[in-house]
Amino acid sequence: REGLETVLFLLSAETESASGSQVVIGGLSGLLVSVVIGFAVYRSGNRLNLRTFFNVTAVLLLLFAAGLAGKTVHELRELLGAESGWLVSPAWTIDDGAWAKGTFYDFMRGLFGWHNSPENVRVIAYFGYLIPVLYLYRRGGSRGKSAFSMRGKSPQVV
Repeated sequence: REGLETVLFLLSAETESASGSQVVIGGLSGLLVSVVIGFAVYRSGNRLNLRTFFNVTAVLLLLFAAGLAGKTVHELRELLGAESGWLVSPAWTIDDGAWAKGTFYDFMRGLFGWHNSPENVRVIAYFGYLIPVLYLYRRGGSRGKSAFSMRGKSPQVV
């Protein structure tokens, strides 16, 4: 699973990046950070609250997926040639500062799909994905019996 997530991350970074060297540097940096985090988890595994660790990483993955949803709708809008109307007008515009350019902007854009001048449709897609999925995640799994708890029992005829 983690390998697939890495591929998705690098693919999105590659499509946003102007040069391949940035993707390679980012990929190697990510690999180094993951080794450090893996070593830290291994060394402090007894003291680490795994529930909190996996909840934080799951929320980060949800934010990443919401960014991909927003980018998908943006690309679909461009493909269809929709260039006018309320849905394609900018929700906000930030022209200067860390949120508009530079390394922090590139990081937020690559990881969470941030844009300094997103269309309304992109913002709607982002939160239209994030809010229900985050709600379902926080609510937890199915309240009924899972397939694993039913193992070994014969199905009932209705």
